[in-house]
Order: sequence, then C-alpha cells, then structure tokens
Amino acid sequence: MLMNYMKPGSKILGLAGLINSGRPGFSSCYRVVAMGSVMAIEFFDAAKRANQVGMNTVGILPYQPGSIAELSLTHNQEVISGEFTGCIMSLYKKNAVLNAAHIDTNPDSSQRLQYDNKKNSSAITVVDDYDTTGKLQVAGRIILCIANKEKIKSYVVKKGSHSSHKKVPVPGSPGKFQTGQIGETIYTIIKELS
Repeated sequence: MLMNYMKPGSKILGLAGLINSGRPGFSSCYRVVAMGSVMAIEFFDAAKRANQVGMNTVGILPYQPGSIAELSLTHNQEVISGEFTGCIMSLYKKNAVLNAAHIDTNPDSSQRLQYDNKKNSSAITVVDDYDTTGKLQVAGRIILCIANKEKIKSYVVKKGSHSSHKKVPVPGSPGKFQTGQIGETIYTIIKELS
C-alpha cells in the first residue's frame, strides 16, 4: 500500500502532472524504485501499466477549483490528492459508496459550507477528514493526502525539479517515441502530519 512507502526523505516522481491536471478523478498506478540511495515512488498516467511487475494501482484525485472533487474507492484501495495549501481531504460514504473528496476552500468559491451542510444533513457519513488550513508553516511546501478505506494520512512535501531521460512523443509523428531529457516536478517527503 502506498501509505507504507510514504517515509521522510522518499522522492515522488510523476505525480505532480497527474494531481494538477484538473481532470475528474481516475485510476492510475505507481511503482517503488531505488533512486541512488533513496527510495522513489514513481507514478504513471496509464492504469493499464498496473499489470506490469512491480506496479500498484492507485486513485488520483486532482484539485478542481470551485467544486468538491470525488473519487470512489470501489476500484482503488487508496486515493492520493494534492497539492493542498488549505483545502479539505475527506473520506465519506454517500449512498453506501465510499468516496474520497478534495474540497475547495478558496474564499471566492468555497465549497466548505456545502460540505458542512452535507455532513449536518446526513447526505454523507464522514469516515475521516483532514483540513489543511493553517498546516503549512514553511514557504515552498505543500501537503499531499492519501485516503484508504479507513483513514486519511497527510504528508508535508517539498516541491523541486528533476531532469531525467524518458521516452517522449516525437513531434508531428503520432505513435512514435524517442528518448529525450525532460524536466518534471519532484516531491520530497518531509514529514507525516496525521
């Protein structure tokens, strides 16, 4: 399980583009690899890679401004979301289905009141939630949250950049790839919050 690999000092690759995509929640996969002397968790967009040796499935729940983004845990053992800087991650049952949710709390389009109303009206039954408001004390840090069927864990991570050689699409040649150097966001886990 992903929560077992989220340790201080571990690196996370490939996740930033997925959780910042603005897409509705989706299933994806990850693998754990050595990156020098450090453990790295590498995420991939294609869930079909989950059948490859060493791959694990995971739900990805991107932030969606002005809404409550949801993803059922029916097909995923865990759901990861971020980049949190003040939103709420929730785990609740709605119509007997267990959902993970990323609740926008931006004052201009806050869904906090809608979420509170759902909790108070019994429209949902909250299993766990984590409000990231005021939890960040250092600039350049963000919070990632992971929900499983019982709880939410949150992690402070440092955001940086990383270059690597990967297969990339050849411009103007659909379906063809070449090896090229790409830059991407890398997260380094600083500490577990919950």
